[in-house]
This record gives sequence, C-alpha cells and structure tokens, in this order.
Amino acid sequence: MSHNTPISLDDQLARTKALQDALIAGELSGPPQSFDNEAFLKRMRERYGR
Repeated sequence: MSHNTPISLDDQLARTKALQDALIAGELSGPPQSFDNEAFLKRMRERYGR
C-alpha cells in the first residue's frame, strides 16, 4: 500500500481491533516456552530431507 493511499476509518478501526485481539490472544497464551532451534531443524530435515 502506498503512503498516499487514504484508509477509511472503518478499515483503520478493523485493523486496530485485529491488532488488539492478537495482542490479547498472545497475553492469554501463557508464559513463553524455550525454542530449540537445532531440534527443530533436525525434525524438519528428517521430515522433508536435506
């Protein structure tokens, strides 16, 4: 989208609501879990090759 393209108030409100909903969902999803990048890559290689 160009910076010169006007956005309607309804579109802006919808985007704001979607962002708020996503933030709330993230907050309610619980504490962060550690991510083991090497284990993930190993599973992907086993599943898809390379």
